[in-house]
Amino acid sequence: MNRVLKNKKGITLVTVVIIVTVLVILCTLLMETVVHSIALTKRHKNVDFAYYAGESAIENWFSVIEKEICNKPKIGWSYPGTLNVNDDASKADYSDFIIKIVKNSGKLVPQLIDIAGVTASVSGLPASTSAKVSLVGDPEYIRSEWNTSTKMLDIYIGIKANSTFSTPNTSYNAGNKEVYARKAFSVAGPFRPQLESAIWAIGDVFIDGNDLNKTTVVKGDVFNFGSYPKKVGIPNQEYFGGIYAIDNGKLNIYGNAYSRSFIRTGPYFSTDADNSEIRIYKDAIAECLQDFGNNDKIIALRNAYTFDDVEINGDDSVIAINGSLFGLSTGGSTSYHDNSSAIVNSAIVHSLARNLSYTQGSFRSRVTINGDVILGGSTFKTNDDGTVAGLIEDASIAFDTSPQNELPYYRVYSDGWTDATKYHMSLRNAFNSPGSTLIGYLNQFQVWDMVSPYDPAKINDWIGYIDTERNTTVGTYNLTPPSKIRGWSRYETVANNKIYMCPLGSGFTPYEDESTSTYRNDFYVLKGTLALGSYKLDNIFDATNKLQYGGKYWDGDVLDGKFDATDTMLGVRDELFGDGDPTHGIGLCGNIHNDLLDKVNRYTSRKYPVSGDVWATAENTEFNDTLKAIETKYGEVTGVAKDHMLYISNSSAVTGDHDIDELFHDQKAIIDPTSDIRIYAKSAARVTNGGSDYYIIANEKPDVNLVINNTFNGIIVTAGKVILKEGASVYGSIIAAGDGYYSTGGTFYPKAKEINNDIERANLDKGDYAAVKVIADPAATGDAPYVDFFLGFSGGRTDYSESGLMNVITTATSSPAGSFLIPTGVSTTEDKLNYLNKAARINLLNKFLGLGINLYDIF
Repeated sequence: MNRVLKNKKGITLVTVVIIVTVLVILCTLLMETVVHSIALTKRHKNVDFAYYAGESAIENWFSVIEKEICNKPKIGWSYPGTLNVNDDASKADYSDFIIKIVKNSGKLVPQLIDIAGVTASVSGLPASTSAKVSLVGDPEYIRSEWNTSTKMLDIYIGIKANSTFSTPNTSYNAGNKEVYARKAFSVAGPFRPQLESAIWAIGDVFIDGNDLNKTTVVKGDVFNFGSYPKKVGIPNQEYFGGIYAIDNGKLNIYGNAYSRSFIRTGPYFSTDADNSEIRIYKDAIAECLQDFGNNDKIIALRNAYTFDDVEINGDDSVIAINGSLFGLSTGGSTSYHDNSSAIVNSAIVHSLARNLSYTQGSFRSRVTINGDVILGGSTFKTNDDGTVAGLIEDASIAFDTSPQNELPYYRVYSDGWTDATKYHMSLRNAFNSPGSTLIGYLNQFQVWDMVSPYDPAKINDWIGYIDTERNTTVGTYNLTPPSKIRGWSRYETVANNKIYMCPLGSGFTPYEDESTSTYRNDFYVLKGTLALGSYKLDNIFDATNKLQYGGKYWDGDVLDGKFDATDTMLGVRDELFGDGDPTHGIGLCGNIHNDLLDKVNRYTSRKYPVSGDVWATAENTEFNDTLKAIETKYGEVTGVAKDHMLYISNSSAVTGDHDIDELFHDQKAIIDPTSDIRIYAKSAARVTNGGSDYYIIANEKPDVNLVINNTFNGIIVTAGKVILKEGASVYGSIIAAGDGYYSTGGTFYPKAKEINNDIERANLDKGDYAAVKVIADPAATGDAPYVDFFLGFSGGRTDYSESGLMNVITTATSSPAGSFLIPTGVSTTEDKLNYLNKAARINLLNKFLGLGINLYDIF
C-alpha cells in the first residue's frame, strides 16, 4: 500500500512538470502572438490615422474649391462658350472650365495633418507627428445637374489623395494610402450680359443729314435708351428722343433696332419737307415708331414691337412694317398717353393744326403692315394731365368726309364718354350705314405679301407699290383689301377703307355675336416658315441657350394652346394679353413686353412711378463696372498688348472733343516720347480673314467727346459722346453714355436727358443730348459713317444676305471659343442665324485675344 502511495506522488510530480512545460510553451506562443498583435495593431492604427488624415485633407481641399468657385455670380463670365443645361456634353465642357479655375488657382497644395493623440502640440508641428497628404492627379469631373430652383449648375467633383503617416520614434508606418471622396458644388452659369450690338447708346442716336443725300449704315444691332419727357403724363411726344433721323437723315440698320424711347424721324410741327428715313432690316423695338416730319419714312423689314404706338404726324410720310406689329401695352382707363399700344395715323389732325387747313400731303401718309396686326391698347382722348378721357378706335383714323364735318369721327361724336361702348357702337353704325361718309384708307393692312429682307429689288418694289397707291386720287382705294385681317384689337381697326371689329362690350362681354368679327385668328405668327425670319426675337435665350421666343413659343408651349379656328377672339385675347387676372399669367405678349423692357433698361431705367408725376429711375452700376474692368485690364497687359489699349480716367486733364487718332497718339507719347502709334493707319491696313490691329479706347469723363473720321478697328466705351464724321468706318462696337454723373463714392451713373420744356426740345432736335451723333458736313467728300459689328465677314457696306451672315457664324464656330456656340439640334440656316450677335462677339473678342488681351470676362 505504501509503495502505491509513493508511486502516485511521483506521477503527480511528472504531471506538474508536464503541465508547466506545456504552459511555458503556450505562454511563449501566446507572447509571440501578443507581440505580433501589438505590432499589427500599431500598424492598423497608423493606417487609420493615414486614412483619417486623407479625409481631412480632402475636406480642406473641398473648402478651397467652395471658396474658389461657389456662390460667385461672375465665376463663368470669362467662359468663351455658351452653356446648354439640357446637353450633357455642354455641361461637361463648362464643368471642365470651372475645374481648371480651381486647378490653376495653385491652392490645392499638399497638406500636413495633425494626428490627434500623437502629440499635444497645437502649432509648429514637426513633420514626424503629422500625416503627409498630397493630391493624386487633378480634381475629377463626375457629372453635373442643372438645379432649376437655384438656377445653378451642381457639379460633382471627385478628389483622390495619397496619405502617409508614421508614429514618431517607431518603425511602424503606413505609406501611399489612397483616399477618395466626391462632392457636389453649386456653380453659377456663364449667363452674363454680353456684347451683342454694333452700338449701345444711353443718350440718343442722332442722324442729321444736313439736307444731303448720304446714308449712315450700321451692320449689327443698335440699342438705345434715349431722351424722354420728365413728367409721365405729358402729352408732348416730341419730347422723346431715341434713334432719331432729321433733315434728310438716312440710317440703314442691318440688324435690330431697340429703343426705350422712340424710333423717330423729323421735327415736330414743321411745314417744311424733312425727307428722313430709317430702314431696319430685322425687328424694330421701341416705345413708339413715330414720323413727326413731312416726307419721312420708317421701314421695318421684319417685325415691330412697341410699348406704345405706331404714329404719323407728318404729311406725305410712311411707316411700313413688312412683317407684323405687336403693340405690347394694354393701357386702360387710368393709363397715360404712352402706355396703350395703338396705331395713330393723325397726319390729317396735325396738318389742320399746322396749316389751319388740310394739305393734300396729309391724305398721303400711310401706315402699312403686311403681317398680323396685334394691338393691346387703344387710341384715346386725353385729359390735361395726359390720362385717358375716352377710348376710341385702336387703329385710327376714321375720317368723316361730309361737308359739314370733315373731321375725325371722334371729334364729330358728341354723346359723352362715360359709357365706353357708346362711342364704338356709334362708330360701327356710322361706318356700316347706307351712304356712309366715313373713310379709313390711311392705314393699309395685309394688302401686300411679305417680301424677303434679303432681296433689295422686291423691297424697293413693295415701297414703290405703297407710294403709287398713296399718290392716286385722294380718298380712293384702288386695291382689293381683305374682308378680314389677321390679328386682334380691343375695339376697331380702321384700315383699307374698312372697319375691322372685335367683339364689343364692357369687360369683353359681347354686345355682338362673335361671328360678326372681321378679324381672323389663323395668324401668320403660327406659320413659322416665313422667308423673312418669321417670329423669332433675337438676343433673348433661355437656360438651355435656345431662343426664348422662337416658333415653338407661339405653338402653345407657353399657355393652353395655339390659336386655331376653334378659338374665340376673346380667347385669343386671353392668350395674347391675359384675362386681367394676374394669377392666370400675363399672356404671350405680356412676357415679351417685360423681357424687351429689360433689354432696353440695361444701363439705366425708367418706370412708371408708384406716386407722383415723374418717372421712377434707377441707378445701375454696370456701365461703371465695365469701365473699371477695362481699367484693371489696362494695368495687367504689357508690351505690345498695352499699345492697343487707351484709358482716360476721370482725373485726366483731357477735356472737350478729340479725334481718337490724335488722342491715342498723344496720350501714348506722354508715357513714352518715342511712341508713334497711328491707329487709323494701322486699322485701315486690316485683313478681314486674318490678323489685324484692334484697339480698345475707354473714357471715364462725360465731358470728353470722341471724334472718328477714318477707319477704326475695335471697341469704344465712353462716358461721353461719340461723334461720327464722313469717312468713319468702325469695325467693332461702340458703347456710349453721352452724359452722366459721379456719386460721392466715385461711381459713374449714365443718364439720359429728361426734356422739360420747348427750349430743351429744340436742343434735342439739334442732337445736344445724343450719345452717338452724326451731322453730315456739306464740305466733306467721304462716305457717310459706317459701323460694322460683323468685321467685314458678312460682306461690304450694302451687302445683306444669308450666306454673308452665315460666314460670321462659320468664322466664330471654327475657333475654340465658338466651338459650343450652336446648341445640339440647331441645324437650319435660319435657326443658326439666331446666334449671329453671339458669333460677332466671339469674332471681335478673338481679335483682341490674338494680341494677348482677353476681354471675355468683360464683354
